[in-house]
Amino acid sequence: MDINFIQNIVYAILFAYFIIVVFKSVVRLVEVLTGKLVVYLREKRLNDSVDAEYIDYLKEQDSGK
Repeated sequence: MDINFIQNIVYAILFAYFIIVVFKSVVRLVEVLTGKLVVYLREKRLNDSVDAEYIDYLKEQDSGK
């Protein structure tokens, strides 16, 4: 067998492995960012709800004086 042919096969295998690792890393990054976005949006909605309730509470306190 020709040494260049074997070398090309090894390079092809390493390149394929590299592509797979990069693809898995990108998928994992997207999963993490999506999870963080969902948590952020839930927290923001919860904070808006709590703020609205607190504002209502303060209005009741002012009207009671």
